[in-house]
Order: sequence, then structure tokens, then C-alpha cells
Amino acid sequence: AAPAAGAAGHEPSGVAERLLLNLLPTGLLVMTPALEYALVTDLADSGFSGSPGMIVLAILGVAIHLAATILAGSAIRELAASSPGSLVISGPYARIRHPMALAHILQGAGGGLILGMRLGWVAWAAAALLFVIACYREDCELAGRFPGAHAPWCRVAGALLPGIFGRTA
Repeated sequence: AAPAAGAAGHEPSGVAERLLLNLLPTGLLVMTPALEYALVTDLADSGFSGSPGMIVLAILGVAIHLAATILAGSAIRELAASSPGSLVISGPYARIRHPMALAHILQGAGGGLILGMRLGWVAWAAAALLFVIACYREDCELAGRFPGAHAPWCRVAGALLPGIFGRTA
């Protein structure tokens, strides 16, 4: 599951909420491309049998997945270096309040492109939406825990993309 964005040592409240808003979308994003590929796709029919467009999409998927993995690693290093219970606003958190959620969403998209996913995009979108809801809820919680620091941070760091969806809580 993704570490809580922005708060070192932060645990989401409630086991059911954590399962619904963190573990479920993580599992869907990771497993959907592979499951579709294994259960539905016939390799001869997958588009990888010489289609230049599918090869380009697969290469794009690798690039997206790699960038997301680098982002996740950077966010984890920043959280590990911070003081427990503090609001982390440096590193990738200086521009994106929820870099781990973004990394999971992008890794799922990259995997889908790599494997030529077709049907699984609905599950991917549902999982991404659950992460957006989790980010909103976490922003509300962080605003309560860090009232003096959270609002200024929201003005400079987008929720999931730099400069986009600045203030959500």
C-alpha cells in the first residue's frame, strides 16, 4: 500500500478505509493488466504481432512505468528521511501532495500499455478514482493536523499533478 502522502509516520484511520482506499486500488492497478493479458488476450491477437502502433504504446508504457517507479522511490526516500509526525513538503512533495498515489496510477497505466490492455481500463479508472478519493480524504485530515502549514502547501503543490487541483481540502 502507498505510504500516506505528506505525513511521516501517518496511518490512515480505520482498517476498512485503508483497505478500500489504498490496498484495493493498488491491487487493481497492479494486477488488472497482467490478469487481462493472461486470461483474455491471445498473443497472436494482441496486436504485438508486428503492429508498429502497439509497439510504440508498449515503449510508452515502459517509459511511464519507469518514471512512476522513480517518483515512488523519491517519495519513499523523502518520507524515510523526515521526522515522524511531520508534514513532508520537500522533494517530490514540494510540487505534488500525493506522489505515491500518482506513481501507483501511472504504474497501472504503464503496465496496461506494456501488455496491450483493452478491457481492463475500466478497472484501472475505478482504482484511480479510489486513489483520488483517498487523496481528498487525506488532504482533509492533514489540513486538520497541520492547519498552519497545509494551506500554504496546497497553494504551491498540486494534489496529483504540479499546479493542478491546488486546494482540495
